[in-house]
Amino acid sequence: MKKTYIVIALGLLMGTISASAGFRLTKSIYRVQNLQAAQDEARAKNRAICLLYTDADSKCGLATQAALDVIDAMDSKTVVVYVNSNNEGGFIPSFVQEALKSPDSGQFIPKTIVVDADLKEIIAMIPYASEQERKARCTKAKMAISAWQKAKEQASIGIAQPTGGAAAPAMRTWTSASGKTLEGQFSQLQQDMVVLTKPDGTTLQIHISKLCPGDQVLARHLSAAPRTP
Repeated sequence: MKKTYIVIALGLLMGTISASAGFRLTKSIYRVQNLQAAQDEARAKNRAICLLYTDADSKCGLATQAALDVIDAMDSKTVVVYVNSNNEGGFIPSFVQEALKSPDSGQFIPKTIVVDADLKEIIAMIPYASEQERKARCTKAKMAISAWQKAKEQASIGIAQPTGGAAAPAMRTWTSASGKTLEGQFSQLQQDMVVLTKPDGTTLQIHISKLCPGDQVLARHLSAAPRTP
């Protein structure tokens, strides 16, 4: 009988915890409908944009805590934008939507995609994970953002428009799955081999699986982008 009471009590306690889950969006967090304003702030502050894809009204305490941890970790390095996972996925760029469907973004919410202010490339991805793994992912994401900011200061990043030619990817910093970086300009993606042109003019081929998740998505996005002959 005592065991029955204990089980019921635990059930009521868990129900109370679940019912109190969810979090409020502070003034510093943009809704995805105000993405343009978030972009303007990110450009002004030389920050990336952190797209937090989750449900602020979720009754899952674990998901809520994970979202709050990501916000706390990324707030100083990015402009955070909340994307309601229930009905707001259509407000974000198609290549980010594709990234959210990839295994690298995780199976459960929250899913976090860090992009540049022009919404042209993915800098980092933070899937739902245990607390320890989540902290490690956030740290790695902040390192990737720092590398992106440094590269942006040294040279233009994203898509450059050459004189009289088609839109072509500019020289940028690529990150491997192991965290190593290299400078290169995207040339093509051929049979899962990413061809990069290095600053000295030589070319380098690297299997797409050897790149970090964000750069894998970017390479496929650049490969699929139409080019003017």
